[in-house]
Amino acid sequence: MTAPEGPMKEHVRVSLQMLYDRNRAYINDLNPEVIEPGYTRSAVTIPENATNTGGGTFGGFLMAIIDVVGSTITWSYGKHAVTQTCNVNFIRGVSIGEKLVLEARNVHFGRTTCVSEVVVSDEQGKVRLTSTCTLHIVADIKPDDAIVKEAYERAGLAQGEQ
Repeated sequence: MTAPEGPMKEHVRVSLQMLYDRNRAYINDLNPEVIEPGYTRSAVTIPENATNTGGGTFGGFLMAIIDVVGSTITWSYGKHAVTQTCNVNFIRGVSIGEKLVLEARNVHFGRTTCVSEVVVSDEQGKVRLTSTCTLHIVADIKPDDAIVKEAYERAGLAQGEQ
């Protein structure tokens, strides 16, 4: 099976923000900048509370934001998914207060799994981390899903508006 064709459905685009909002306690100010089928770009500034014992950025924080961004690929195709595996390569250190850009791309989209690649770079474009996430597709995102309804309410929109 190949990735679904065509433009992203409006209820999927509106509800993607909820993925970020629901994980805000773990991902700080991570926000989507670009959302297209098969590609997303997000940005985050590393918060003070993400410090490890050595004074750098806690790897668990970095892994959490990669997990969220990696899963946006299935979301961009209108599918709910859960992470099966997430392989993270820590290439360069990340400082507290630093701004990072996370780009996710579709590598494989099948009937039950999706593989996304996430590249984390600094503002100068230097790669800091790379990741491959394998996600298990569990359901279609439907207009009447609770998360979709909540997203429209938070955005102050009636379904069908954008």
